[in-house]
Amino acid sequence: MLALYPNVLVCTAGFEAKTVADVLRLARAKPGTLAYASSGNGSAQHLAGALFEAMAKVDMTHIPYRGGGPALNDVMGGQVPLFCANVASSLGHIQSGRLRALAVTSKLRSRVLPDLPSMDEAGLKGYEVLEWNPVLSPTACPRTGRRWRPCSRTWTPQGGTRCCTRTRTPSTPDPRPRGGAERLAASCLRPQPARVKSRSGLRQAQNAFRRPVYGLSQPA
Repeated sequence: MLALYPNVLVCTAGFEAKTVADVLRLARAKPGTLAYASSGNGSAQHLAGALFEAMAKVDMTHIPYRGGGPALNDVMGGQVPLFCANVASSLGHIQSGRLRALAVTSKLRSRVLPDLPSMDEAGLKGYEVLEWNPVLSPTACPRTGRRWRPCSRTWTPQGGTRCCTRTRTPSTPDPRPRGGAERLAASCLRPQPARVKSRSGLRQAQNAFRRPVYGLSQPA
């Protein structure tokens, strides 16, 4: 696994809610009338909204779109007030004032939005929805071939670079700092190096947490 990243609950800039508590107050005052957008049925954003409803015990209306882009555009335009957006794709709109951020969906605050509370801090104790970016290989791939190469190009002493995949001969390690963690953080991702076993544990924990949202019983 390379990285984990949360979503962020955003609303239309002119929406009356300023905090998660305001959203809950509005949802409880008029059950079924407050709407939230998602990038589609069964998407991570849909899950985040459904989990919000289940944990807060409120009834809201889900508006699925065909992708996060159209959903984000309609939230900025005021057609739908709420959306659990990807942090990276919504950050510029938050900073420009076209969207108002209310909380991130992780238990920890985001490095790129340090002043924004987590959903747990905002009152929904235990709430967490994370997405993750793994590096995968076919099951038939030899275990010795599953090593992650941090860069697709190799430094040469002559000062140039060459593609790692074009040669099987040993190459000189690149002495320059790669800064992979910094680049991931700049992309709103939390570096999370982990092997398959750890990733499976995370997936099982997340699935156990989500099963009630899907209306499923816990496995025996």
